[in-house]
Amino acid sequence: MNAVTRTGERGSGTVLMLSVVGIACLALLIAAGAGHVWIASRQALAMADTAAVSAASALLYGTGDPCPVANRIISAEGGTMASCVIDGEDVTVTAIRRIGGQLDMTISKTSRAGPVVCR
Repeated sequence: MNAVTRTGERGSGTVLMLSVVGIACLALLIAAGAGHVWIASRQALAMADTAAVSAASALLYGTGDPCPVANRIISAEGGTMASCVIDGEDVTVTAIRRIGGQLDMTISKTSRAGPVVCR
């Protein structure tokens, strides 16, 4: 006859593996969310940079009103312009990028552009 001993640890390996898989999935979700926020932040900064340079060029060369130019650039990229300030020959633009879905947040970035003084 074979003696079968039963212990209270029966099935504990399954529970341990489920815990490890659950923690790994949670870590991946957090990493994906952080990556999404980082990408949106870079997009907002790129929108603000491009809009500020375009607006400063429009101001410098007289090819149009700077703030509507900046607004068109940001709108074309799917963002919203929060502010546009003209200070002499410099233009400061703030762009907002909305993250939808589960995160549902907004990221704003500000950029300034203008001619460089040559000495």
